Amino acid sequence: MKKLKETVLVHKSEMLWILIFGLMVFGIIFNQPIQQNDESTLFNETKKMADGLTIYKDINVLVTPLFFYVGAVILKIFGVNYFVFRLYAVGIWLFLYGVVSQLLRQRKVSKLAIFLDLLLMTLFLKEVMAVSANYNMLAIGLSLLALLKYLEKGERDRKFYIQQGILLFLIFMTKQTIGVYHFLATAICELFLRSEKWKDKIKYWGWYSLPIGIGMLVYCAYLWGIGSLYEFIDYAFLGMLEFRQNATMESYVIGLVLVNVVPVIFLWNQKKLEVEQKILFLYSVIMLLIAYPILCEFHSKMALIFSLVSFFSWTNQKTSKQNLFQNSLLFIVSCYVCVMTSKNIANWYTYRIKEKMDPYFGAVYQEEINGKIENVVAYMREKEVVLVSPEVYLYQARLGTQHGILDLPLRGNVGLHGKEKIIEAIEELEDTPIMMTNYRYFQEYSEVYEYVAEHYEKVETVMSCFEVYEKR
Repeated sequence: MKKLKETVLVHKSEMLWILIFGLMVFGIIFNQPIQQNDESTLFNETKKMADGLTIYKDINVLVTPLFFYVGAVILKIFGVNYFVFRLYAVGIWLFLYGVVSQLLRQRKVSKLAIFLDLLLMTLFLKEVMAVSANYNMLAIGLSLLALLKYLEKGERDRKFYIQQGILLFLIFMTKQTIGVYHFLATAICELFLRSEKWKDKIKYWGWYSLPIGIGMLVYCAYLWGIGSLYEFIDYAFLGMLEFRQNATMESYVIGLVLVNVVPVIFLWNQKKLEVEQKILFLYSVIMLLIAYPILCEFHSKMALIFSLVSFFSWTNQKTSKQNLFQNSLLFIVSCYVCVMTSKNIANWYTYRIKEKMDPYFGAVYQEEINGKIENVVAYMREKEVVLVSPEVYLYQARLGTQHGILDLPLRGNVGLHGKEKIIEAIEELEDTPIMMTNYRYFQEYSEVYEYVAEHYEKVETVMSCFEVYEKR
């Protein structure tokens, strides 16, 4: 007990930070109703794994699997519901905050400035945070951790590069594209910003590549043994050829990119700019690729996390002393965040779903959406229809059913030749009625709707937004 007390006293400031940011993140993530978004999709995919289904073989996941393995273990141990899944999200965000804090401390940023920076980052990212646990955020946190270790002073020996290789493997296994972008940024830094001889670079890069090479061989051998290797390659790699057809761009994204890239170009050749700051700037530019191919606000804000870190590092290097503006801004932002957090937690506590056996336990009850879920679930159970729509994950947690790729029939999510696979899966249903939305998500295949219109007959409209079809 005495030792614990001493530990608390030594690390009291860090523990206070964890409490403050933990409550803030908790309030934003938990004060959300059930919605048809990434949270419902990722929760149900993770739930399927916790229920014993096999990733790729039974679940069409379009990314590498680490996020889902960790999430499935957490759900299996603590309970398969939104409350536990959102705690998983809180853990991911606190991990990210901890790494960003350490990066800024490494750059000699003061504690108060770091506190202000993290508050500002929260306000910028609160819409991203509200979507709960997400593999992108876990991969970004791991990438920042690798960057933190990369910037540490010390001998760059075999141990250093093996450590970097292990972190690269973890990033790649969480989100394959972010792993590739991280590798690209590191390679450019090694080639142009580090002074080792080419002979040493080649030797060290052999050690850097070793962990990901061995790790991927072992994992692929495991997948081959359970009969999921082809699906893994198809969904996580070949499917990207179709996923890029979803490319969209909101106009203001160009402005966000220019705001990030132009200052880097302007500052790059400053004589006093340290190599470490150049590395941060370089990563911030390369990691803008995270937003591709769906260049929307959600993806763009995630991609700009590296830019925020490099910007905070550079500006606080220039203003090492606390000034009146910083103190005033810190006070104003702290007051705003305090009020926001209090309101979020109070609203969640008042309107949360309290039934612990409900998979939606812990989410905010919203009469309209919860009523819709109850009615659709009751109808599907009574009529034994199969919902062919990405919206199925809004209802599937209570239904407890699964229909393979028909649960997420989106372009890029079902591997190469996706529309043919979806149509084939519908044909295998034989005489089972199907239900589809009377509106279409931009990632859905129009050819699937055309196939249904040609081979099925509409027999009923449900709740004005679903149409039920039977085979002709």
